[in-house]
Amino acid sequence: MRTVLRAVVALTAAFSAPLGAQEGPRRNPHGALPPGLDCGACHTADAWLPLRDPLVFDHQRVSGFPLTGRHAAAACTRCHLDGRFDEPRVPADQCGSCHADVHQARLPGNCSRCHATTSFRDVPSVALHARTGFPLSGSHLQAPCESCHRNDRSGAFAGVPAACVACHGAAYAASASPDHRAAGFSTDCQQCHGTLTWTGGVAFDHARVARGFLLVEAHALLRCAACHMPPGLALRFTPSSPDDCLACHQAQYQQAHGQAGFPTTCRDCHSQTRWGGASFDHAPFFPLSGPHRASCATCHTVRGDFTTFSCLGCHAQGATDREHREVSGYTYDSRACYRCHARGKGEGS
Repeated sequence: MRTVLRAVVALTAAFSAPLGAQEGPRRNPHGALPPGLDCGACHTADAWLPLRDPLVFDHQRVSGFPLTGRHAAAACTRCHLDGRFDEPRVPADQCGSCHADVHQARLPGNCSRCHATTSFRDVPSVALHARTGFPLSGSHLQAPCESCHRNDRSGAFAGVPAACVACHGAAYAASASPDHRAAGFSTDCQQCHGTLTWTGGVAFDHARVARGFLLVEAHALLRCAACHMPPGLALRFTPSSPDDCLACHQAQYQQAHGQAGFPTTCRDCHSQTRWGGASFDHAPFFPLSGPHRASCATCHTVRGDFTTFSCLGCHAQGATDREHREVSGYTYDSRACYRCHARGKGEGS
């Protein structure tokens, strides 16, 4: 800094007087000027100082180095020490001649691949990461560089392992519901997790590891602990197959259907969305309309046997006999009723 000040003071003393007051030729303190550059590019005929404002020469044309960004605002003596314009002779892509390489030569290419002349810190990190094996997405877009490049100083961002567990090993070890370590979960977090959040949108191929049991609708909203016991994720029950709903829903079955002895093939009537709103298509056997929309036990009088039914509980024999006096082969029998009234209405219907 003192060298620059001495040079400025010397130049000011030598050239502040009007040209007419100077005697004899003056030594050019700037060294050999580049071709096409003369004194008039910076000085006026009135006095050596102050300089022209603006200067009237094309720095890129005479030196091959364009002045952009912060370079355009820098004093000449920041690069041309002692006011010597014949040095330095630095190609535009050799930034390291003036600027210390904080990356310690561990990053390929010249500085302009990542940096602009406006600021060293104005770096398009997202675009740069996209060219690596670890493009930034989700919450990684908001993470400070130093949160992953922990051992680097002053922006010397050397490569770090791309495996999730390299940064998130502590989260893996601390997981409790489910305990990933006890359950032997893979440390390749991307098999289940996205980059936006740990808990939201977890994707896991449950069918592949659970003998074909898909997690859909209401089952997809359950926490693992609803069916598995931490830490090892052992099942709380032992289904015989993916269709064995009763293994888990025994209490619901007993409450709603235990007395009637309904079949345990729950999917005949229920969906995986919710227990309520069960639907069973009775129409292929006997359309239910009017008074026939009674409880199942009204017609199916033998508990648990829905192949057996009775019409006689509602249709008294006296009234039924009178209505069928002219019907050949009539008998007061439920199976005979069904043969003629299979659709629940008139004869043959």
